[in-house]
Amino acid sequence: MAGKKLYRIIICFLLCLFSIEFPIIEANEEAGYVYDELNVIVTINEEKEYHVEEHMVIDFQKEMHGIIRDIPKESQVEDVRIKDVKVEGMPYHIQQSSDLMQVTIGDREQLVKGKKEIVLSYTLTHYQDDDPLYDDAYINVLGDNYDTEVKKFHAQISFPKKEQLEEFHVTSGKRGSTSNPYTTATTSGNQLIIDASQKLDDHMGITAHLRFQEATFSKAPVYPYPFTIQQMKTEVKVDEAQDFNVTQTFTYESIIDHQTYRMPLIHQKWKNNTYSIKDLSVEGGKYSDFINQIDLYLEKGTHTITIRYQVHPYHLMKNAQTLTMNDQDMHTRIDEYICILDMPYIPDISMRIQHNGSGNKADMIQKEEKDGTLILTTTQPLKNNDLYTVLVPMNTTYFHRDTFTSNMGLYLTIPLLIGMIILRFICKTRNLITPINFHPPVGLNSAQAGYVIDMKLSEKDITSLIFYWADRGYIKIYQTKNSYAFEKVKDIDARALPYEQKLFQRMFSHGHDGYVKKEDLTYHFYDDIMNANDEIIKYYQGKYALRDPKIEVVRKLCICLSFVPLIIYLFFKIYDVYGDISKVIQTLIPFMVILPLLLSFYLLSRRAKKNHKPLHRRFFFALFIFMIVLLIWSLAVEINMMLLIMCLATLILWFIANGIHKDSTYRKQLLSSLLGFKEFIETAQKDQLEMMLQEDPAYYYHVLPYAQVLHVSDIWMDKFKDLTLPKPDWYEGTQAFHYMAIAHIVQNMEYDMKKTMHSSSTGVTSGSSGFHGGSVGGGSGGGGSHGW
Repeated sequence: MAGKKLYRIIICFLLCLFSIEFPIIEANEEAGYVYDELNVIVTINEEKEYHVEEHMVIDFQKEMHGIIRDIPKESQVEDVRIKDVKVEGMPYHIQQSSDLMQVTIGDREQLVKGKKEIVLSYTLTHYQDDDPLYDDAYINVLGDNYDTEVKKFHAQISFPKKEQLEEFHVTSGKRGSTSNPYTTATTSGNQLIIDASQKLDDHMGITAHLRFQEATFSKAPVYPYPFTIQQMKTEVKVDEAQDFNVTQTFTYESIIDHQTYRMPLIHQKWKNNTYSIKDLSVEGGKYSDFINQIDLYLEKGTHTITIRYQVHPYHLMKNAQTLTMNDQDMHTRIDEYICILDMPYIPDISMRIQHNGSGNKADMIQKEEKDGTLILTTTQPLKNNDLYTVLVPMNTTYFHRDTFTSNMGLYLTIPLLIGMIILRFICKTRNLITPINFHPPVGLNSAQAGYVIDMKLSEKDITSLIFYWADRGYIKIYQTKNSYAFEKVKDIDARALPYEQKLFQRMFSHGHDGYVKKEDLTYHFYDDIMNANDEIIKYYQGKYALRDPKIEVVRKLCICLSFVPLIIYLFFKIYDVYGDISKVIQTLIPFMVILPLLLSFYLLSRRAKKNHKPLHRRFFFALFIFMIVLLIWSLAVEINMMLLIMCLATLILWFIANGIHKDSTYRKQLLSSLLGFKEFIETAQKDQLEMMLQEDPAYYYHVLPYAQVLHVSDIWMDKFKDLTLPKPDWYEGTQAFHYMAIAHIVQNMEYDMKKTMHSSSTGVTSGSSGFHGGSVGGGSGGGGSHGW
């Protein structure tokens, strides 16, 4: 029971974690108002100003003060400023925060109801973009944070000249949608007309992306960079051990103080846990370092900063690697970028400069070979949203590392394997004398016999108790065409073991007045069965142990030893990665503490059932294997053939060690009697059985529950097909009695009991041009609306 409680606590804890990670978003309550009509008129001028007029017809279905319109001050692609906010039709006031402007429309002292016509106007101003090929305009004509529906929607976007429009794309739906299932969009002269084809539910938005010829917005203000980098120089020297020694020097000019520049390290796009950073130093400025980037704190004026570090790949890299030269979200300009690449060979590199994730402006990079090095120099400034990367192919023939390899783990596996096999062979029970027995062992009910014979409990063992109890006059069995039921005749013998008495009482507790049907047991009897299983296993410990306790200690020791070769192998392989014994020990300590604890939980669990392992035992075993996998993954051990061999060897050692058992003298005595009895069932002749029936007409029914658990029930039933059996006193059926009636009910009960035992344990589960249309919510303006 303690194991079940522990498992439930763990499951509850995990569910709590998942509930934190993935919160459930509840639906909004009724807003109390709807937009009968919403007409949005947008005028875009050459200064890249979007003058917006929102003509609203709002039906206040209950008394409210008005609405609140939230207008964002930023978009996914550019900075936005808001000015000239006005409202006609109702009083209003404005509040601002760092990320949005809140326009509160209505009077705090007055409530309104019914339809109201309101006009909200404002202007969104933008800077020139950095794309040298096109000018773009993004506008959310309907924000995706409206908490009510819009019954009729129309938008009209005007721009300077129709011939300047290259293409457009409209998206509609929930935030992030890249399709347009809810509107139709057409152009007419210098206008884009958008009409909703149906009612728009709450939190549905509409975004338009218009692409114009370059210089359409040439009169827009230039973005005032807070600082600019006059020259960035990155020197990368890759030595024979494939360590990347990097020196980055840049000179900047800042117009403000305490500016932060997030500078990526060259390995930013490399796979995590495949490298380490060594000897990081910064001269000329303050900084904070992270996994793959540095935050530099710039001072006002002109200054020079030098950064040095080494990137050490844990293993020799075979695939081409991407060197990241800058941060595309840097909000600055790099006038000149010089990259010097010094490697044991001249690589055939690929250069790429992308703007907003598309295109390639590699033609603005000048490549030169000088003294065995590559020198890359930009001929034009790198601007905001430009990402500069260099793809460098790795030729492993030029690289080499001295490794401290050891096959000690493999050498240790062989004697362990031989020793465990010999030990398992020695402990195997052989030459057991099995005299023929006509009756089962005295004092051993059928379920106990089932456990003794194969050291596991199954649905057959539990089902056998039903016929065992019926044969002793404790219950009667009633069979109908599609079901059956049990009636309690008398209390079970007081000399029966406590678990049997309790299970008997619990079975009838699920029915009424000493009568229980098959349907009453489904989904309810599982815990009672599992508790009985536990009690049977506990009974056969100590004085009545079925296994030799000394050999059980040896078995657990062998299970622990089965992991030693893998641990030794990992130790040396991790040393190859880090090259420092103290670092290896420091890294392994957490796992060396957790793994033995998990293994101890597993070994100390006494519920060693093969077919019905308790959930907590399976949980700890799965967690143990997971920790081994996590150890290999987190310590950056390269997956190779030797590692796979060591893992396979560990599994083989585990299974061999887990099978090291020696039967106790007590079990040998029981086995001798049971196997002799089983042999009689299998070999009994017809004349023998007739004689046994003459002595005891119910002999067939006395043996039946034991035949079930000894897995010879079919053989036992088949031997009586030509014999006449009396109807047992404990059986009532709707059809004429035949010996096969008992066979059918045995099969049905075994199937139903199996379903009962598993029902509770399983539970219930229930384009080429590079033009990207963007997504809903990605443009300027929009925002939300909610009542107050």
